Amino acid sequence: MATHVSPDADAIGSLLALGIILRRLNVPRTLLSEDGLPYEADSLPGASEVVAAPPPSFDVAVLVDCPELERIGGAAERLSGVTLVNVDHHPTNSHFGHINLVDTDSLSTTQILHRLVGVLGLDLTADLAACLLAGLVADTQGFRIPASDRRALRTAEALMAAGASLWEANHSIFGSRPRGHVVLWGQVLSGAVMEGELVWSTIPLSVRHASEVPEGEDAGIVNFLLATRGTRAAAVFSERSDGSVDVSLRSQPGIDVAEVAAAFGGGGHRQAAGCTVSGGLAEVSGQVLARLRRAVNESAVRSSVS
Repeated sequence: MATHVSPDADAIGSLLALGIILRRLNVPRTLLSEDGLPYEADSLPGASEVVAAPPPSFDVAVLVDCPELERIGGAAERLSGVTLVNVDHHPTNSHFGHINLVDTDSLSTTQILHRLVGVLGLDLTADLAACLLAGLVADTQGFRIPASDRRALRTAEALMAAGASLWEANHSIFGSRPRGHVVLWGQVLSGAVMEGELVWSTIPLSVRHASEVPEGEDAGIVNFLLATRGTRAAAVFSERSDGSVDVSLRSQPGIDVAEVAAAFGGGGHRQAAGCTVSGGLAEVSGQVLARLRRAVNESAVRSSVS
């Protein structure tokens, strides 16, 4: 089983939850996250089982929270000839699996797995519920995104009834940032560019190294930028040591950043998406910002005629 590079709490929560499910079904498994564990999910039950390299051989690969096959990283090259199972909730999912369990109405991949637990007739134990709730809390930003609905709250209620702590999930994700984030935020926010309804900033490698925040983490900065009054779209461009740039995009309803990310080989949701693009920081940010400005302007035109 594998999840995407630069994993978040939904990616790791889904991976660990599925690991617990397969353990109860006595199915041998390896839990793969090529970029390891993010701070917000490193204390979830079963986190110590996660490895960064695939096993020598395997017959079935279950990919969770991955809209594209390539999003699991280098291990994607090992998937030829194996049965692929695709479990995901992203609207941009390409249905790459031989078996596709894709529900774009779910607010997290863990919400899909919660229903799977019921279909399989398994007990919803506290360790399993904790992994599932972490994913739901993360992808709804603590139930603050516009799509948060009664079904999500009912799922959370069921998970809490099974022993998961909502406070622990929120605290791990939003209240336990590494101290390096303070250094990173200071540098990145001082360089933020406010351009009409668009706000963006960059994370050069030199700044990342000084902060000791691992590659693949934007430290939640893009969500903070979007929360600036009058902002309808935000972007953070993070330089990587392999010559590429991670792009994190956020928007208010009416601006589809998933389409922007998809134009550069990425994916995600209408209001939260990302991609990894080969090239230098200035080159990639220039290309993506041009597309993002167009999305913001088109949204403004639609609003003016409606």
